[in-house]
Amino acid sequence: MIATTESFIAHVVAHAGSSTDQADLAIRAVLAAIGGELDRAQLDLVADELPPALAAALCEGGGAARPVEDELCAWGVRLGAARELVASVCHALAEGLSNEALAAIRAVASPTIVSFLAADEVELAPPVGRGSTLATGRHGSHHPLSEGTSVRLPRG
Repeated sequence: MIATTESFIAHVVAHAGSSTDQADLAIRAVLAAIGGELDRAQLDLVADELPPALAAALCEGGGAARPVEDELCAWGVRLGAARELVASVCHALAEGLSNEALAAIRAVASPTIVSFLAADEVELAPPVGRGSTLATGRHGSHHPLSEGTSVRLPRG
């Protein structure tokens, strides 16, 4: 459940590093795109987990005439920033909504939105064992760079 519109906007701003206005615009565009695809039962399920202002944006959705990124670009947001904003909104939704609400969205949303919602499901495990990565020295080495000795080359 997402507590307040303001906290959700702040969450998206933290993910995207964007302005509050751009985050608000992106949230409303993503919710409208999602809402236009949900049936009445799915719409009610998702709307119940949103604060009133965001639930209204979801319910006002008219379907995706064009991709959400294009909607944001029409408002003057650059394409790369628009993609980042959409991903950030989806990331914040994935963190705030129940599994049932997310499943309803994934069942009908555009492939872009579904991929952004699913991106956070897989956690990468940290490397195990004695490091043999560039961060620990040379690739394949068991000695960090800090243990190396310097060599002076003759001038000339």
